[in-house]
Amino acid sequence: MAEPTKIPPLWHAWMHYTTDQLPLIEDKYDWQKGHLPNRTGTSLAYIPPDVEERVEPSRGLYKAWHPK
Repeated sequence: MAEPTKIPPLWHAWMHYTTDQLPLIEDKYDWQKGHLPNRTGTSLAYIPPDVEERVEPSRGLYKAWHPK
C-alpha cells in the first residue's frame, strides 16, 4: 500500500512541480531533523506526557451495522 507520508519534503516538492531541481543531495542545517513517516495508529505514535495509559477501543459496546 502506498504511504504518502514516506516521501521527504524535497521530493514532495519535486513531484508536485513546485521545483524543477531533482533533490539528489539534501542540504540540511544542523537544527533540521530527518524525515519520519506518519506514525499515527502505530505503536510508535506520539502520546502526550500527561496521558497515563493508552486508550484501547472498547470491545462489546459497539455493534457493527450490516445491510439486510
